[in-house]
Amino acid sequence: ALKAKKKLVYIEGERIRKKQFTFKEELHHRVGMFLHHKIYQRKNLFYLCIGHYVEKDLRGFGLYKNRCLDWGYFPKLGVDKPKEKKWNGKDINLVYIGQFIKIKRPEHAFTIAKIFEDSGFNVTLDFLGSGVLLDDFKAMANKGIIKGKVVVHGRVPLEEVKQYLSNAHFYL
Repeated sequence: ALKAKKKLVYIEGERIRKKQFTFKEELHHRVGMFLHHKIYQRKNLFYLCIGHYVEKDLRGFGLYKNRCLDWGYFPKLGVDKPKEKKWNGKDINLVYIGQFIKIKRPEHAFTIAKIFEDSGFNVTLDFLGSGVLLDDFKAMANKGIIKGKVVVHGRVPLEEVKQYLSNAHFYL
């Protein structure tokens, strides 16, 4: 597919710089990235950035200039002052917002919920978003992996997303 000169081609990837590098590691990483991706520097190849900072990372390596596309759901939520709410000390509301694709690892939300449950908390886990694994997560929610309430809502309007965020103790 990469040899097709007239067709648009894309590759996808997530954040490259997930940790801080030492100078030696940074130099090694930059050279390796450039050599690895140099063969892809053609006008008809685009990079689908799975995450908001991927384009910035690629620009730092001098790659895919003007050919990076943000691929995801990045709404401008606005910054509201958090409301004071009392916590009863035993209920935890978790919310996963994102795509249901393997690279995003949404299944880790169940692991985190299980840790809270094992520590004695009552857990509510809400999943918001869409993707190829959505139906799998609906089935997992019905299996009773955790004792708490698990709801897979799918894609919801922005106003509902804000409501789930305001009710959550943790965002996953």
